[in-house]
Amino acid sequence: MKNEDTLTSATHDAKPTTTFTPRTPLGKRLWTLRQKMQATGESLLDWDGVIREVHERRGERDDGGER
Repeated sequence: MKNEDTLTSATHDAKPTTTFTPRTPLGKRLWTLRQKMQATGESLLDWDGVIREVHERRGERDDGGER
C-alpha cells in the first residue's frame, strides 16, 4: 500500500518516472500544482522559461532593463 504523501510524477505519456515524497506543506502544495499542470497536458517550463516569464511579468526587456 502506498503512503498518501508519496506521489508519482508522470510524463505526458503517463509512464511513472519518479517517486517523490514532499516533506513540507509548501512542498506538498507545489507538488500538487505540478501534478495538476501535467494533467492538463501543457508542458512545464524549464528554468530558462521560468526566468523569461518572470521578466515578462515584471515588464523587463530581454536585456534585463526596465521599460
